[in-house]
Amino acid sequence: MDTVFAPELPGLNRAQIRQWYNGYNWLGESVYNPLGLLKLFDTRQIMPHWFETGTPSFLIKLLQQRQQFTPDLGRIVASETLLSTFDVDNIPVEALLFQAGYLTIAQVQEMPGRMQLTLKFPNLEVQSALNNSLLHSLIGSNTIRPQQLWPHRHERAVCRSGVSV
Repeated sequence: MDTVFAPELPGLNRAQIRQWYNGYNWLGESVYNPLGLLKLFDTRQIMPHWFETGTPSFLIKLLQQRQQFTPDLGRIVASETLLSTFDVDNIPVEALLFQAGYLTIAQVQEMPGRMQLTLKFPNLEVQSALNNSLLHSLIGSNTIRPQQLWPHRHERAVCRSGVSV
């Protein structure tokens, strides 16, 4: 990236770019999301551009139906056979997320006769875009007010002395 995109990098934080757009791995060197980089260079803002090409409503519905705990998605352990499942009606969430690019290979453990893969989100762009879409779907809006995320934080509290805070 430092060589090919050198003219685009001044004023941008390379460490943040790496955290947000790098990380796809298929048993080799990790790669950047090209769409994310191009959007970054155009807007000069680090933000999730992942869903700009389409909203994965089917995926969001599937995650909700199966009550997938999204923090677990960053540490799934799967066999290589699970990831090559293509039965759309019964596809495991992990397989679908891997095949669609929402998860990537973090680590490989080879054992006699099989391989075990630890999966993770490739980068912050994908993780935040997926979590934001889930949140929007759950609350039924594209606008999230702080009191929806932390309802108790915005209530008035009364301290021991009786003063409203």
